[in-house]
Amino acid sequence: MDLVSGKYYPNHITWFEGSSKGFKKGVIIEEGPLKLKEGQEKLKGVPPQYKATPHFVDFDNDGDLDLFTYGFDHIWFNRNVGTKENFKFGNRELLYTTEGEPLKTTHPTIVVMDWDNDGVLDIVSTDGNNPDSKDVGLCYFKGMGNEKFAAPVAIVKNKKGKKYVPGRAHWICATDWNNDGKTDLLVGASIAYREGEYFKDYNNLKKDFLAQFKDENGKRDSRAMMKFFKSMKNYGHIYLLLGK
Repeated sequence: MDLVSGKYYPNHITWFEGSSKGFKKGVIIEEGPLKLKEGQEKLKGVPPQYKATPHFVDFDNDGDLDLFTYGFDHIWFNRNVGTKENFKFGNRELLYTTEGEPLKTTHPTIVVMDWDNDGVLDIVSTDGNNPDSKDVGLCYFKGMGNEKFAAPVAIVKNKKGKKYVPGRAHWICATDWNNDGKTDLLVGASIAYREGEYFKDYNNLKKDFLAQFKDENGKRDSRAMMKFFKSMKNYGHIYLLLGK
């Protein structure tokens, strides 16, 4: 059994090969350079200098594992141009919708799987890029074939029809939790409380919120900000979403 780990900065993917004596020294997985279209250098989060988390799946159905990475804004794909035993990854590329838009959420964690059971791989993702709510949602990008995807669709909504999952720093795991043959989702989240109440603004710190931490000269008062956040308590929660 091996261990693969991402890194915040620089965003290398490191492979720790398992052995009878434990894990060997980590080796940075080599990959080709970024492959961007003209004008994409100005996209937020491009190039992806921070936070790369790996996810492996045989995306092109050629018998070897390809590499997905995700972090702040976009979902990236590296094709395995080697073999199953001797992997070698090509360029880190953006994935696109059928309309030509890059797949984009904020602070995504993903699972690549056939979510809708149509024989084509989809991407289930946390969705922080949510104008309807201060809370992160869950969405999926339906695979349309030819390595293209449909626009994201919310998986969970609140009573008002808005995308909604409480908390922040979400992680997801897809499994058949209750052995009924249907895919369930386990969603981990950090829930922040202050003075006994759920603090929603912790997810989406807007300028008007940060303004209260400025001193008389209009500069950010870091001490006041740290004092405020130290007054908060974070609790880990795990949500179980049963498949229908």
